[in-house]
Amino acid sequence: MAFILPHQYSSDIAINYIVGKLIYLTLVNCWLNFHHTINLELFLFIHSQKSSQMKTKLIIRGPLMILITLLVVACQSNKPTDSTDADKAAIRQVVEESLAMFTTINKDNASEFVRFMYAKDAILFPPNSTPIKGIEPITEFLRTYPPMKDYKHMPEEIVIFGDYAYLCETWSVTLPLTEQSSYKDTGTIIWIWHKQSDGGWKLWREIWHSDLPLPVTPMS
Repeated sequence: MAFILPHQYSSDIAINYIVGKLIYLTLVNCWLNFHHTINLELFLFIHSQKSSQMKTKLIIRGPLMILITLLVVACQSNKPTDSTDADKAAIRQVVEESLAMFTTINKDNASEFVRFMYAKDAILFPPNSTPIKGIEPITEFLRTYPPMKDYKHMPEEIVIFGDYAYLCETWSVTLPLTEQSSYKDTGTIIWIWHKQSDGGWKLWREIWHSDLPLPVTPMS
């Protein structure tokens, strides 16, 4: 920037004039910078306040929306659906038909009963025994079952988990002890059912126990 001075001014006056002009311009520049800084900081402050308010709203609204979603899902899951009710009815029907066959099971009809009730990869967990896996081993196991009288069962609970279902029942049966005597046994049975590709249900896992204690054997 050029400084134009009148020719009649002395060198001292000229120097003072230039210094004063520089001080003036410096002050003006400082003020402009300060003003710009104030405006920038004010803008950033306002923007931060808006962002903070927005974040606060998000912080408040986020958990609220999650809570609402969970409540909706919970209400929907607790409401029985038609498909669930239909699956429960289908399983109960298979159970009733199977148990009607089970009470008269013998070596001749065991295979028919097993193929009607059990899945191909079914596993039995009898008490005091190793697991029995597959259709043929299960059939052989049931062929040795003794004749049963007065077999009764009482469903306790049934829960559907997609293509699987959990069913718990209590049971009682009269079994022969000798040719002239018999005894009554009771217990609990747990079934895991698996929905097949054709929409039907087959027994996939089975475990049961007796309420009667094991007989005491004399120690050798």
